[in-house]
Amino acid sequence: MKQKIILLLLFTVAIAFGQEPSEEKADALFRDRAYVKAATMYEGLPKNQKVMQNLADCYYYNGVMDKAAATYQELFAEIGNDS
Repeated sequence: MKQKIILLLLFTVAIAFGQEPSEEKADALFRDRAYVKAATMYEGLPKNQKVMQNLADCYYYNGVMDKAAATYQELFAEIGNDS
């Protein structure tokens, strides 16, 4: 019985770790116009220009203008520093 419980717990943990956000998954959701789910994934990713642009666009397309404006502002500040 203990072995079954341990296997069940290991399986559950493996599934949970398999749900980590990835840029590829977020991009696929973005392309499919699943902006709420894509935004949630992008929020958990390391920031780069593409991630921030798509995150800001997700907010914009969902009408979350305060977050969209803040993210665009952060994005443009980063682009200005990199140029």
